[in-house]
Amino acid sequence: AAHRFLDTIPPATEALLVGASRDAVDDFARELSARRGATFGLHRFSLRQLAARVASTELARRGLAPATRLGAEAVAARAAFEEIECDTLRYLTPIARLRSFGRTLASTLEDLRLSGVSPERLRACGTVGADVELLARRYAQQLDHANLIDFPELYRLAAVAVSGPNPV
Repeated sequence: AAHRFLDTIPPATEALLVGASRDAVDDFARELSARRGATFGLHRFSLRQLAARVASTELARRGLAPATRLGAEAVAARAAFEEIECDTLRYLTPIARLRSFGRTLASTLEDLRLSGVSPERLRACGTVGADVELLARRYAQQLDHANLIDFPELYRLAAVAVSGPNPV
């Protein structure tokens, strides 16, 4: 569908290409250029890169930087470490000590935050939910302390930026 659409516009027309990853978009643009010949004006972004670009003014105003995936994993690992040190986890302690827990926790928290699930709602999920609530709160505190935002918050800022000022 993207190829069909781009075939309808002249090769010199600017177009915004957005994909799941920058590599995927670059591959698409290379194939398009190889098929069509000389092409310019293709602006290529992953969804996260586009969100960062759109939200850049607000990020600068707030003095924030988007956390990379690895950065979010490090923050999640730190949150787990601190909760273990405080002896507050009841169910997840054995697995929270595993090396891969930071990656798993960051992914879980990203999914929850993208879905708009607040930490308070996790309490209703029993012992596991209570532990994840503690970890989610600690994770958010760690992000705030480091002046970072994760991808769900970056997407929210970008959505606000593109929707314009709120009508009074």
